[in-house]
Amino acid sequence: MRLRAGFFYSAAILICFGALYLLTKAFDLLNKPSDTAVFGGILIVVALIALVPSALHWIWHHHVTPHAYPVRTRKEEKDAN
Repeated sequence: MRLRAGFFYSAAILICFGALYLLTKAFDLLNKPSDTAVFGGILIVVALIALVPSALHWIWHHHVTPHAYPVRTRKEEKDAN
């Protein structure tokens, strides 16, 4: 269980720092006078808004869901008792 918690925290920190790095690059592009640079900066910001929450949700799902054990149905649980 500790390994799964360590995976979650390290992955969440990695995603946050990666998103922060990309956000600073996007703001740098937004400060440039070129229209394509501004479009690229806006595109990076929109991608971060869409992808960072979904990545954190995926990591949280794998943190709290036990994938090592098969899912048992109610009938299987009732038959085991």
